Amino acid sequence: MVWRSVDGKEPTKLNHEKFSAVAPISDDVVVVSYLSAGGYTLTVALNLKTFQMAAFASGHDTWVQQKGTFELLPEPA
Repeated sequence: MVWRSVDGKEPTKLNHEKFSAVAPISDDVVVVSYLSAGGYTLTVALNLKTFQMAAFASGHDTWVQQKGTFELLPEPA
């Protein structure tokens, strides 16, 4: 999996994660999960029709639930 943050003035560098999976749930919903090199996990349910998301992040002694929206961006040049 390759990802980057686009919050702030400049997008972050591309991050390449070795362990990841995408699981289709329906025509409009997928679940994406990855384990970062730093030992943190992120699992996100994405509704591709409404652009709503729910996520769970954890690592070491932390656990966080997040909800919100997302957007699909073109691949970087």
